[in-house]
Amino acid sequence: GLLQLREWIAKRYNLKYGLSVKPENIVITNGSQQTLDVTSKMFVEKGDGVIVEKPTYLGAIQAMSGYMPRFLPVDLDEDGPDLDQIESFCWNESPKFMYSIPNFQNPSGLCYNLESRKNLSELFKKYGMLLLEDDPYNEIRFEGDFLPPIFSMAPEHVFWSGSFSKMVSPGLRMGWVVLPDGVAPHFIKAKQSTDLHSNNLSQYVLYDFVSHFDIDDHLGDMADTGTTL
Repeated sequence: GLLQLREWIAKRYNLKYGLSVKPENIVITNGSQQTLDVTSKMFVEKGDGVIVEKPTYLGAIQAMSGYMPRFLPVDLDEDGPDLDQIESFCWNESPKFMYSIPNFQNPSGLCYNLESRKNLSELFKKYGMLLLEDDPYNEIRFEGDFLPPIFSMAPEHVFWSGSFSKMVSPGLRMGWVVLPDGVAPHFIKAKQSTDLHSNNLSQYVLYDFVSHFDIDDHLGDMADTGTTL
């Protein structure tokens, strides 16, 4: 991906959430949907377990289904997923990863609270498990406090996926993923078998926008009107 764009992403979220993300750990994707496909390609073989929220995003089910996993559903309450169910799956099913949407979960709309995020991160550390944290909505909160991504609590166990579709323009089909140290070359190799690289023109257009306009003013206008692009 375009280095300047990856540097912009790293700088923004390092400041916003107190992270230490490096541009070399960021890969630009053709929308966050591609992160779902590439992650599944890297880890899932037929019959492998993947933990998902109940209910979960239909597009994720579609992206992962081509690799024929066994979906392991966990219930959601108003604070987040059922941790006992997740731990039971970790202990008994040896899942390859968990897929979750902590902010404004699709389709339920709920947000994991801070305690749930911390407890979930500790669970991944305990079992050495991977979380695919799908976070396309983290920039468009209309009210309440912004909560840190689970990636910030267990960066070695999380693929943190974001998208410019909600915050800038869906038609550009640009997303990104922040990966643990040493993983990006493997992710890029799996991605290249699909598209060689993400669209350069869209990346330059996007970088021109975020470097010449105040993205926070733009996001603030969306929050004030209660609408997204």
